[in-house]
Amino acid sequence: MGISLTDKVLNSGWDLSVTTIKSIEGNLLHIDPMTLRDINAEEQQAVIRNSFPFSVRSRQTAVVFEDLIVDGNKAENAYIDGCRGGAIYLYRSKNAVVRNCIARNYNGDGISFQITENVQVLNSESMANRLWRSPRDRQSAC
Repeated sequence: MGISLTDKVLNSGWDLSVTTIKSIEGNLLHIDPMTLRDINAEEQQAVIRNSFPFSVRSRQTAVVFEDLIVDGNKAENAYIDGCRGGAIYLYRSKNAVVRNCIARNYNGDGISFQITENVQVLNSESMANRLWRSPRDRQSAC
């Protein structure tokens, strides 16, 4: 299961961690990859949400997303900005192609790539996604 982790202070941009639950033992979650920041649940009011990029490739070369339709439900899911997510999301990847894909209704960027080299988006559409968070939204989320 994909999740995002943040706290009440560092809750957007590169401070957000997106990861996968590998197993659960009682109230202990085993995740991979590890969080980007140390988060203390009590002191920092940590937040864990079942919001994550649908299709993600991290630290890979020669990635191809092809003939993929990602249809989110932005009204029912928490916002994830483009630094850590998108319906189709590439991070630290090289030589990637997004071809004949549709990303729509995601509560964040539709097609997003960060710290990448040679990404091609061909014959694809990104529509009805939430592309940014206003300062007012950020204050109400904290």
